[in-house]
Amino acid sequence: MLDDLAPLLPSDVITMVVDHLREHHASLKACSLVCRAWAHPSQIHLFRTLSCGPEGEYKHTLPDVLEYLSTHPHIALLVRRFMVAPGFLKSATSPRVSVE
Repeated sequence: MLDDLAPLLPSDVITMVVDHLREHHASLKACSLVCRAWAHPSQIHLFRTLSCGPEGEYKHTLPDVLEYLSTHPHIALLVRRFMVAPGFLKSATSPRVSVE
């Protein structure tokens, strides 16, 4: 239904709106669900940075994120930074990853 309305807004207007919300993660998630025209501009910000660190501090496990990215290659192309928490590689616990 909303996809029918997408052509009413030029893509550069959608991009400007989404860019304005780049620091508001919850708003970007909502924008990504509005319609197809809003999904990609929102995902650019949602998946720009991935972080990993010790278990308990991050929401997703590293294997889960790697599996997700391998099954959604268009998302993998959006990742610009992958950050590893200090001491992460020396940690005895399993790695966890969160999308910032």
